[in-house]
Parts: sequence; structure tokens; C-alpha cells
Amino acid sequence: MPYKDPEQAREAARKYRAKWRLEHPEQMQRDNAAFRKSHPGYFAAYRIAHRKERADYNRAWALAHPQQRREIERRCKEKHSAETKRLRCLRYAQNRDQRRRENRERMNRDYALHPEIYKERVRRRKALKLDSGKLPKDHLLTAQEWQKILTLSHGRCYWCRRKMDKPTQDHVIPLHNHGLHVAYNVVASCLPCNCSKGAKIRTLL
Repeated sequence: MPYKDPEQAREAARKYRAKWRLEHPEQMQRDNAAFRKSHPGYFAAYRIAHRKERADYNRAWALAHPQQRREIERRCKEKHSAETKRLRCLRYAQNRDQRRRENRERMNRDYALHPEIYKERVRRRKALKLDSGKLPKDHLLTAQEWQKILTLSHGRCYWCRRKMDKPTQDHVIPLHNHGLHVAYNVVASCLPCNCSKGAKIRTLL
């Protein structure tokens, strides 16, 4: 039926097109592929010209569809895991000082808001060290042994061999994987290598 109001006509046309797209997904894929082939630079130019609108729409869609967003992120990580890791490491290397400063500020802010969470984390970590293998306390890493490890490392990270400003204790076999808090299982590591290693077992190539 004809519409006297142009806005009603446009709304009806939009609903009809949306319904048709849902009923003919294969035809839509063929049409989109043909359009992309005949207009190679169209979508790139559109994304550049409407960057803010697209960002606002994507943000609103992600908030409205959290489960779908998580599923899309999971599939993307599985498909591009190696490339994603390479780009993340590259961005961190290019902005190392800024990232460290932001991480410190975030940790200080979180600690001020939730000190009990950090205290519980420290308590669990200390319990893991004391409970590593049920060893006597005199078998655990001492301050003198740690100083000897620092001396032998010559101020360089055990993993990346870069100079360290603030060396950290890194367990070759992590405590969460039943590693021991003893001298032969502890190396001097820079903070980025220690954090990236996490609870994984890492070997030198």
C-alpha cells in the first residue's frame, strides 16, 4: 500500500530489506562479494570517513551483546593467535616505558580500591613458597643465595639477556606447577619476561 508519509515509506522499505537479507543469506554473500570485487577501495574509504560513528556503534553493540562479543573474540584469537601475539609484543616494545607507567598506576589505583584482594594474593604466594615440596625452611631460597644469583646474572635477564633496572625472582618451574622455592629453581628475570611467562614452564632455545 502507498504511504503518504515519506518517513513511513522509508521505514517500511528498511524493514523489507532487513527481512529479505535474513531470508536470503547466500544471495547476500554473493552480492557482497561481487560488490567488494567491483569496488575495492569503497569500504576502506568508508571506514576512514566514519571512524567515530563506527567506533560508537561497535561499542554500543558490544555492550548489548556480551556473549556474542566474547565468542567473536575467542574465534579471532584462535585464528590469528601467532599474529596477535607478534603485534602485542611489538606494541609493548615500542611503548615499554609508557606501558610500565600505566601498569604501575593501575595497580596502585586497584590496590587503593581493593587492598584486601592484594593482601590475599600476597598471602597465597607466601604460603606457596613455604609449602613448596614440604621442604624445611633452611632449604628455601635465602637472601645470600639470591644475591649470588644476581651477581652471576651480571645484571641481565635470564630469558631475554637485556639489562635489568629492577630484577625479579622468577621460578623456572612455577610454584603453581609444584616448583620449589629453592636456589636452583630461581633465576633473575626482568619484569616483562616474568609477567609474560606467568605459570608456564619456559625453556631457553
